[in-house]
Amino acid sequence: MRKLFFSLLLLPGIAGATTNLISTDTWSESGDYKMSRQDHIPLNNGVSCASCTISRVWDGTTIKLFGAKGELLTWATYLHASNAGDALNVMVKISSFTGTGTAAGSGFAAVAVSSGNVWDYTQRPYSLYKYGYLQLVGMNKVDQAWDASLYDANQLPPRFRYACTTNGKGQCVPNGGTEQWNLLADGNKFYPDPEVPMEEFAISSFTVSQSSSQAIGGEVYVSTSLPAGTYTSTLTVYEGAAVSTTIPISLLVYNVTLPATPTFPVIADLGIADLAQRLNGNRNPANYFVDPYLTSELRAEAFLHRHKVISIGDQPPNGQDVPSIPYQKHINGSAFTETYGLSPNTGPGYNTGDKFYMICTYGGCYGSNWSTTLTGGTHGYCTNVSSWTAYCAANSLDCEQYTPLDETDSTGLTGEVTRLAVWSSTSPLCASGSNRTNFWQTGVLPQVASLAPAVNTVASTSWLAYSTATWVANESFYQASSTHSVWGYNSGLGTDSTFALQEEGLGPREVMWGAYKTSQKGWFLWEINYWSDVNNGGQVGPPWNSNPSGETNMFNVAKDFGYDGFPPADSVYGHTGFNFSSGDGNMLYYGTDGVFANPNYGFNGVIGSWRLNQLTRGIQDIDIIKQANAINPTATQALVNNMVQDVMYLRQCFDLADCSYSYGVRPWAESLNLWEQTREALLQIAQGSTPSPSIYQIIIGNGKITGNGSISAQ
Repeated sequence: MRKLFFSLLLLPGIAGATTNLISTDTWSESGDYKMSRQDHIPLNNGVSCASCTISRVWDGTTIKLFGAKGELLTWATYLHASNAGDALNVMVKISSFTGTGTAAGSGFAAVAVSSGNVWDYTQRPYSLYKYGYLQLVGMNKVDQAWDASLYDANQLPPRFRYACTTNGKGQCVPNGGTEQWNLLADGNKFYPDPEVPMEEFAISSFTVSQSSSQAIGGEVYVSTSLPAGTYTSTLTVYEGAAVSTTIPISLLVYNVTLPATPTFPVIADLGIADLAQRLNGNRNPANYFVDPYLTSELRAEAFLHRHKVISIGDQPPNGQDVPSIPYQKHINGSAFTETYGLSPNTGPGYNTGDKFYMICTYGGCYGSNWSTTLTGGTHGYCTNVSSWTAYCAANSLDCEQYTPLDETDSTGLTGEVTRLAVWSSTSPLCASGSNRTNFWQTGVLPQVASLAPAVNTVASTSWLAYSTATWVANESFYQASSTHSVWGYNSGLGTDSTFALQEEGLGPREVMWGAYKTSQKGWFLWEINYWSDVNNGGQVGPPWNSNPSGETNMFNVAKDFGYDGFPPADSVYGHTGFNFSSGDGNMLYYGTDGVFANPNYGFNGVIGSWRLNQLTRGIQDIDIIKQANAINPTATQALVNNMVQDVMYLRQCFDLADCSYSYGVRPWAESLNLWEQTREALLQIAQGSTPSPSIYQIIIGNGKITGNGSISAQ
């Protein structure tokens, strides 16, 4: 009898004819594990681990999905080509879902779409994708509180950790001679990220190279109208006309319904200039709010809405104190209808507006449009603020007014930031009736709280710099206040860039759990489609830098931010340079490429990513946690605490005199299967039933699970 291990989520399949080049090493997982193209068996501490891969999602023969009504579920299936040669003319298809038992008589099917309209999800409750791969040639240097490879190797992603020894400080110091990029388990390997709809390969099919793997993405939306119960389907892999492998799929629907829009808002700045450049060939059109630019933007925003991410970045014309045309459609919900690719029962949020609006994102409206004096200029500061306040109140919006000084220093905080924030919160001219607009500032919360207390909303850019006691005191005040609030900003819960390409698939998901545990109001991603690196314009050099105009070849180059000093590569970090980063600020790809055209899929819309799926998974996890907490807060909190511990400001910096670093292992569970087992336990609580002993009783009774286990997953 094969044991169940918690460390990974996968197991080689046993179905399929032995004469086929793809069959015996096919396996599936939830997305928390991310395997390089060069590998076909997951790595556990750098060693291939064929025996430690059964999970709640994969029992060796069947993909076992589960979720709530209204939930968007994703998974990954890895196809492996044998050592005998390339697997040619590969295609993957999925059948209708048919209800069984209590769900008999129910089910759902998808309508095939052409490659030209894969942006349209109105008839597609489930979809398949072929993942593209990007080579990781160097260690990220952005969003790290310090150089983790030198301070504590255990705080890097598992397959990018140097061999190390823990000292009396709790610091895992890299062993001598091990700090070599080319010795890392996944150094220079290719990771999956762009999620290209399978329809793009329906005519020509694709190849899986000899002794390598190919990740296939699967996605199912569980309609709110489906009865609870079990549904079955089949994933079929073809090599030419011959069936190579068939994989059963089981979907268990719980009697729990998630809300149409998230209970925990995640906002992301969408760059409409990048959309216009790649999809329509013109970065600076005279008017972004006419076609084809308008449709491109609205399709991208509808796609994000389907993934429970709120798009921000609106810059209305000068003198206009109401949102632009597309953002008015966000608010009334008309952007999230059939016209732009959404319909009832094929994805979350149909015809449901986002009740959040960011005014002056990144300070874009200040200057010629807004005065920064109380009454000076064509429009005094409060003239604009009061107009926006009236609009937001009339439309029941949570509006935030972005600071003109993003991530500013102490001089800016005590100067212009405080002046504007005080006017917004106290001047009668800035009010509309009894309503006022919140003033939004990015920075380190204790510093902003001390120097600019009139700021209503702080989006924290770092989780160190001050003692945990100081953080807790400030967080407690802002969270309890009726006028102030705190958000998270960008990607880091600790040392590493948890939204970066080098991160484990789990990365974006656990950020949401950490945000819930620390009672953040929401999370802010500085950009979601950073396709042109303004930090790197003009620095060229094959193959890792952008072109002379700063455009990045997103489908072929992992580094999208900062400089690469190539040549030569650094022996410790690989390719590296100032703010070198892979995947920073980007979770979307373009359907048409007006710059490189390699590849060019030819549809006017965007493509998702592995990391966006995992971010959506985390957002929905919070929806489930909140429902479970309303029924059994004690059990729910115990489950959350088992998964995330001293995240963010809860981890004390090591030296109070230099509060820029801390030591210790990552403060979240790295037994990947435990995340799905915990999600199911939370669904069972939310449904009003007692979670199965396999997870609930062990955690509640005995604390954190470590090591291997032998709990069976049903």
